[in-house]
Amino acid sequence: MNFGRIRKEEMYGNIIKNFVIAMHLKESSCRGIYNYSKKDKKLPKEMLNKTKIEKRAIHFLELPIVECDYLDSSINSMDKELSWDGYIYTYHSKTFGNNTFDDKIPIQVKGHWDDQKKEINKKNIQYPVDLDVLENYYNDRGVLYFKIVMNGDKKEIFYSILYPSKIKGYLDEARRKKNKKQINVVLTKLQPKASEMLRICRQFTFESNKQGSGRGQIVPKTVCVNDIGKYKSLQATAMDTDSPIEFAKRLSVGDACFYVQDNSDIWFPVSTNNVTEYFGGQRVVKNISVGGKVFYSNYEIICGTDDSFSIRVSENLTLQWSKGKIDFKEKGYLEELNNDALFLKAMVNSTQIEVAGVSLTYNNCKIPQEIMEEWNFIVDLYKICEMANMKILIPLKDFSVYDRKYAQRLVDILHGKIEVVPDTLYTYEMKINDKIYPFLICRDGNGKIQFVNRIYESRYQGYVKVGEKHYKVPMFCDMPRGIFGHLYKYDYADLRYQIENTEFNSETISTLHSAVIALISAYDISNESELLEIAEMMLNKMYEVDSTIIYEHINEWQIMKRKNAISDDEINKMKHLLKKCGDDVEVSCAIYALLDDKENAHRYFEKMAAKEKEEFKEFPIYKYVE
Repeated sequence: MNFGRIRKEEMYGNIIKNFVIAMHLKESSCRGIYNYSKKDKKLPKEMLNKTKIEKRAIHFLELPIVECDYLDSSINSMDKELSWDGYIYTYHSKTFGNNTFDDKIPIQVKGHWDDQKKEINKKNIQYPVDLDVLENYYNDRGVLYFKIVMNGDKKEIFYSILYPSKIKGYLDEARRKKNKKQINVVLTKLQPKASEMLRICRQFTFESNKQGSGRGQIVPKTVCVNDIGKYKSLQATAMDTDSPIEFAKRLSVGDACFYVQDNSDIWFPVSTNNVTEYFGGQRVVKNISVGGKVFYSNYEIICGTDDSFSIRVSENLTLQWSKGKIDFKEKGYLEELNNDALFLKAMVNSTQIEVAGVSLTYNNCKIPQEIMEEWNFIVDLYKICEMANMKILIPLKDFSVYDRKYAQRLVDILHGKIEVVPDTLYTYEMKINDKIYPFLICRDGNGKIQFVNRIYESRYQGYVKVGEKHYKVPMFCDMPRGIFGHLYKYDYADLRYQIENTEFNSETISTLHSAVIALISAYDISNESELLEIAEMMLNKMYEVDSTIIYEHINEWQIMKRKNAISDDEINKMKHLLKKCGDDVEVSCAIYALLDDKENAHRYFEKMAAKEKEEFKEFPIYKYVE
């Protein structure tokens, strides 16, 4: 896919408002910007004098310092000190004095003539620095290290803010590599502007003040970047930085240092690799649409120090705009995936999307057939679940092979690959991650296939038909315990509503007894205690119709037993009923089981016929017999 280019200033102006990582912002208050454009006269082809190179380097470095109202300098030539060439002085006022003085920053300046243009056009270069010199910087407070690269056409400033923890990283690297004399230090190109010079000076002051000397208590405890997850807080500060991408660039080149904090008040520096790529993300609350249809209103703009530009619209989908790629991974839940799939299908049929009022164009949006089929599967499955008022409670990526087959069968029914006969009601249990999503499937009056929630469905009503009359009962009355006990969710408000809406009378009481059995059985599988509360609620209403039914009392007692709440009074009632119904083997077996008399419970169980035994085993009371 080829995505159109966007002007960064246009995108920032319309989208970026807040930063993901808090930054320290200051006005640079510089008087002007120094632009070097006038070409030097052509030099003779022979090697330029070393002294001349160094003087030109110092002169070029001092230009942005002179142009800044808050900087002054004292720079020596020809290595007058052992490891330092001078100092840059910073002030917080245009009037220089003791009361406006901020810092005295040690610097080192190297000059290099680059006729072959091996370095001058690069963004980053390397320069070998003696290890004993680095040790001097480390034991002090660090140094601002400059290399001025020149040729007959132009001059460039390369720099590194060598604060103590950064130097420690180089010294540790030298030990790992068994270097005895030198280590290459990475230097980054600096725009020769007053504001940029002030920025790196302020950054050096901030980092060196926070860390102190390498011989102090903090820097030797520098944390490896791989261990930052062990700490509770992470922070970084980039001076005079006014956008997320600029902040990320400051981190990338090592100007700014990350710090972590454990349970103490001390912030420890973090060591990172040189010129690491960083990405700045910005949460945006504006619409993304295709063809006028809004798909997203909350997403993340991601800019990288490698000049990449991406839009992460969801957990599953990132548009890598600068690379012309779509990164789609099924990480989230079906509802979010459905929106992503609809958005991508809309993109396939268009050449433009609108992001926060900015039109972004693209072409050649070609998607492999298998990916399109996956998007269609997601959309179809979501449509079915929405029709049945169901929400799949695990991410699609966690579906097993068998889970996927259960879901695919529903999609096949939707598309008529599996026949649904008119005027016929089908049941289907979709099993996902050991949870069951029960469906009723039928055709409506127009012949369209309908998917209905078998247990939580307001459009349909369970009923008992007696002659010409229909009496309302809960939808779960005929629900097998294997399904009810593994239900995808228990909506207790809905279950209670169904009971409140039930007609309790002599015509429905037998069916409602089955519903109580179903609730108790479901509890034994799911351990959802509120199912027992609902079963008791039903029994109380059944007593109002007929309180003499023996099985109502047995069910009440077995609920009490599961709650460990059988009183002596209830035990006496059981014993009284046992004497009264001693000839009924099923009643006697059940009561002896409730009384924990397994010997007699087994004796009566063995008196049952083979068919009666198999039926009795299906009742929840049997758990106290076996």
